[in-house]
Amino acid sequence: EEDYKSLYKTYKDEHASLRFLLGILKLEKSDAESRLSQLSEAFEAKSAQNKTMATELTRLRKENAGLQKAAAEKQKEMDVMVGTLQTQMMTGLSAAVEKTKKLQAQLEAVTAEKEKLEEELEELR
Repeated sequence: EEDYKSLYKTYKDEHASLRFLLGILKLEKSDAESRLSQLSEAFEAKSAQNKTMATELTRLRKENAGLQKAAAEKQKEMDVMVGTLQTQMMTGLSAAVEKTKKLQAQLEAVTAEKEKLEEELEELR
């Protein structure tokens, strides 16, 4: 009976120790599950944020491509306008040079006529 009591006491002590350890393991399991849940929520939030950022990046890339295309078209228009203006300027300049030559010739003719008339006037005096 002494052995039985000793064995029963050992059993009770071991049982209490195991229950204590089981309680600690349950707490650790609960903490781990809680931490896992937090990490999972954080991961889901980050995934959603990454998806939003990827969508925004795609939108910005498309917008940038559209802006580059519009800028290229405007550059072509500007090149055409500059070419047209250069042509008009050269045409106007050529016309001005021709008109200046004609006026110079007329001035020379008028000057020669004036000199001739002045000589005739001198002869008549």
